[in-house]
Amino acid sequence: MGHATFPVMVVVSLYFPVVVFFTTPFLTFIFLVLGICIAGAASRSHDVFAALIMLLCFTSYWEFGGDLFFWPLHLAMPLAMMVVIIVMFDNDLDKVRGLFRLNISSLRASDVALSGVTILLSLAGLMFWLEVTNSDLTDFRLMILFQSTALLLLSAAIFSVINALLEEVVWRGILLRALIKKSNATVAVVVSAASFGIAHFHGVPNGILGVILSGFYAVLLSLLALRTGGIFAPIVTHIFADIAVFIAVLHG
Repeated sequence: MGHATFPVMVVVSLYFPVVVFFTTPFLTFIFLVLGICIAGAASRSHDVFAALIMLLCFTSYWEFGGDLFFWPLHLAMPLAMMVVIIVMFDNDLDKVRGLFRLNISSLRASDVALSGVTILLSLAGLMFWLEVTNSDLTDFRLMILFQSTALLLLSAAIFSVINALLEEVVWRGILLRALIKKSNATVAVVVSAASFGIAHFHGVPNGILGVILSGFYAVLLSLLALRTGGIFAPIVTHIFADIAVFIAVLHG
C-alpha cells in the first residue's frame, strides 16, 4: 500500500505547472487533498504524508493567495505545518531535527569544488537570462527599502540567508528525501528539480527560460545534498545565487 504514495507525490510536486499553465478547477484541488490523505493513511509514513501536505499548501498558497502573497510566508507557513503534522502523528522531534541536517563534517574538497562550479553556473545563467529576456523587475524592486547603503546590505543578507535556508529545507531537506524513500535518487532529483524550477516561474529568473535554468540549478544543488548527506553545502551555494538575484533586482 505504501507504494501508492509515490504517484501522488509526483502529482503534487508538479502541481504548479497545472496552476501556471491552466485554469485549475477547485474540484481538482479537492481531489488532490483527498488523494494525499488516502495515500498518507495507506503508507503510514507520516513524514512523507506531511511533505505532501506542505508542498500542496505551498503551491495552493501561491495560486489562491493572490495579494496575500508575502515573502517568506509562502515557504515558512507550509514548513511550520509539516513540523506540526510530524509532531502530532509521530511525536518525534529527532525526525524534525533531521529535516535541518547540515552534516558539515562530511564536506570534501570535491564538494567545495562542485559548490563553486554551481555558484559560477548560477551567475552565468542569471546573466544569460537578463541578457536574453530583458525582463522588467520593477515589482521585485518595489519590495526593497531604499534608505541607506547599510540597510541595503542588511536587506541583501537577510533575504539571501532566509530564502536559501527555507528553499533548501523544503526542496532538498524534505522533498528530495521523501521522493527517494518512494523511488530512487535519479527520479527524486528530476522530480524535485522540476518542482523547484516550475515554482520559480514567477520569480527571478522567471518565465520558461527561468524554469529551465532554475531546474538545472536545482539538479546541481540536489547532487550537493546527496554527496554531503546534508543541506549545508546547498544552503551556502544558494546564498551566493540569491545575493546575485538581489543585485540584479536592484539594478535591473
